[in-house]
Amino acid sequence: MFVTSIAGRVGVAGEAVYAATKAGLDAFAESLRLELRGSGVGVGALAPGVVQTRFFERRGQPYARSRPRPIPAERVADVLVRAIKSGRDDRYVPGWLRLPVAVRAVAPGLYRRLAGRYGGS
Repeated sequence: MFVTSIAGRVGVAGEAVYAATKAGLDAFAESLRLELRGSGVGVGALAPGVVQTRFFERRGQPYARSRPRPIPAERVADVLVRAIKSGRDDRYVPGWLRLPVAVRAVAPGLYRRLAGRYGGS
């Protein structure tokens, strides 16, 4: 199970390098999943949103957005363990993060307009 990020699935203003590395990890996980199909080895990816860690403190810029609120690292860990036990391929924490990914896939222009309005850095 790989821990990626919502940033790697939709991109995030002010975090281009981070988003690119997580997108690369997502592509690696998906490719590995396809290569190992039928082998009995499962590959999954967990894409959390903002997690309560020292990430922003260490980069020198505090997390200043009001939404989404950071989620406890323990919650992410719990979902990760449950995903491994259940054999689920992909998970989001919180689950509603599937929505912006789906909107981006189905209606990229709409997604960009919404991200420009609500997704500022």
